[in-house]
Amino acid sequence: MVYDRLAAGRPLMVTRPVRPEAQIDTDGYLSDCEWLTAEDARDIVTRLDALQHDAAADRRLAAWVRHYFGDTSPGAATARFHGAIDHLMGEWERHAALHARDGGDGPPSDDQVDDEDEDA
Repeated sequence: MVYDRLAAGRPLMVTRPVRPEAQIDTDGYLSDCEWLTAEDARDIVTRLDALQHDAAADRRLAAWVRHYFGDTSPGAATARFHGAIDHLMGEWERHAALHARDGGDGPPSDDQVDDEDEDA
């Protein structure tokens, strides 16, 4: 779940399990995140206040956000999505042209597909 919160771009602190046998992913963001231990929990307000003003923690968080999500500026994800769809449609057209003379019935065209067939 912690990875879902990365894109919020706000300071993030992860609670460290007390039990030594707890498995913790030590790769990726969790190798570099801000941890809250049981001992530090009494001072949570102080820890969070310090984290909100920690430029180094901000830089680490921003680097991991870029690593996992790329550019998160407004419109960037939509532009990537549209680019991927354009690429996919280009590949579709290229393969359709390559196989236009393959013979056989081949898949039906969009005009031949009845919407009711899609529900079957």
